Amino acid sequence: GAAYPGMAKSLYEKVSVFKTAFDECADACATYLETGRKGLDELALSGNDTLSDSQELSQPALFCLQVALAKTMVMLPDKKPVAVAGHSRGEIAAMCVAGGLLVRDAAKLVCGRGAAMASLSSGVGAMAAVRADGRKVTELIGKVEDVTIAADNSGLGCTLSGPIAAVDAALSQC
Repeated sequence: GAAYPGMAKSLYEKVSVFKTAFDECADACATYLETGRKGLDELALSGNDTLSDSQELSQPALFCLQVALAKTMVMLPDKKPVAVAGHSRGEIAAMCVAGGLLVRDAAKLVCGRGAAMASLSSGVGAMAAVRADGRKVTELIGKVEDVTIAADNSGLGCTLSGPIAAVDAALSQC
């Protein structure tokens, strides 16, 4: 994934605005994590390689990194953004930076997302990208139980989710 050990370490140690923003997000996320703040710090700040595959930690760690980077950018002279945007987890970070979502609420969303993604990677469920319009895919998979369109990204693609066998069955119809 996009998370890698020590990904925030250098900025955290050298840029006070980044550190403050990262700490605010990490403290808010800690409330919803089994490891508390310790796991986030081990992944993002100290470089513990055993944690980078953990969706429960990598999703909130990346969120903290995104928010801290954006808040650092705002402080740069002559580089004031007029808008923020994101995709997937980045949308949550963008809403937080734009003031449309409180950090504690964003932390709850992103940690819940990480937990949901972790359950998918535990062999219980699956997600699959399909290069087709969501409406057409909905018609094709209509008789397959327990599969849903998790995301309709555009007229050119969507994402299926559900139990592994059900997603496999749905893919065979597409």
